[in-house]
Amino acid sequence: MQEKAVNLYNLGVQHFQGDGVPKSASEAARYFQQAAELGHPGAEHNLGVLYLAGSGVTNDASEAAKWLGKSADHGLPEAQFKLASLYATGLGVTQDLAQAAQWARKAAEQGHAEAEYNLATLYASGKGVEQDFAQAAHWFRRAAEKGKVTAQSNLGVLYAKGQGVPQNPDEAIKWFRKAAEQGHPSAQYNLARAYFEGKVVAKDCVEAYKWFLLAAEQGDGDAAKARLDVSQEISPSQIAEAIRRANAFTAQLQANRTNQMPSVQTNLIGVQEPKASEKRSDVP
Repeated sequence: MQEKAVNLYNLGVQHFQGDGVPKSASEAARYFQQAAELGHPGAEHNLGVLYLAGSGVTNDASEAAKWLGKSADHGLPEAQFKLASLYATGLGVTQDLAQAAQWARKAAEQGHAEAEYNLATLYASGKGVEQDFAQAAHWFRRAAEKGKVTAQSNLGVLYAKGQGVPQNPDEAIKWFRKAAEQGHPSAQYNLARAYFEGKVVAKDCVEAYKWFLLAAEQGDGDAAKARLDVSQEISPSQIAEAIRRANAFTAQLQANRTNQMPSVQTNLIGVQEPKASEKRSDVP
């Protein structure tokens, strides 16, 4: 039975990708359906995704939730993460933030970075769980260490404010810098503020202008105003240098993103089985 389910799942992947067969989402859905009915977790997940997207099947959020729920019950972290998101938004299910937290935790405990981040935001906001900044910091750190940029920024905010962790401005700057260097506007704003104030790092108005400019270019209104404040303290040549640094940063960031290899996750469609104060946060 298990071998049959795996074979049907792989046929679904082949048809979804067009690997040696005509590409067809509807044929993929048909094979995933057969494999899912045999209890294959990856097929259950993929069928749920197709129902959610209306790809190869009629869009049906309730049906998506049903199959994602089956896959989640079988322990697939990606399905648990998606099911948590459905409960958080009320898509295909009755909105239930406690259920969202429960499923996010199950995925987070298996190392799913997005679930770790979402669980942290629930703890930080007290939605679906009792507000607990120590738990928020724990899960933000887990996600941040996996490179989740918004988690790095928010962890910096917790260190800046001393929420859930001992207040540590140096740790705050470390995490703001990691996120800022990956293009996160709130982290860029917070890092710029640190350079402008000169309390945690040496005062450097050129660096402050650079980071405020980068955040402002992404639509951060506070950064745009702060950049004008900095401009009153530096010369035109220093402003020109800050702009040069900002342009060089943007070019390098774009090059890095272009050269990044796409990540591959197992058990997803397309993957066959082998035979702060002014320190701002993204948390509501």
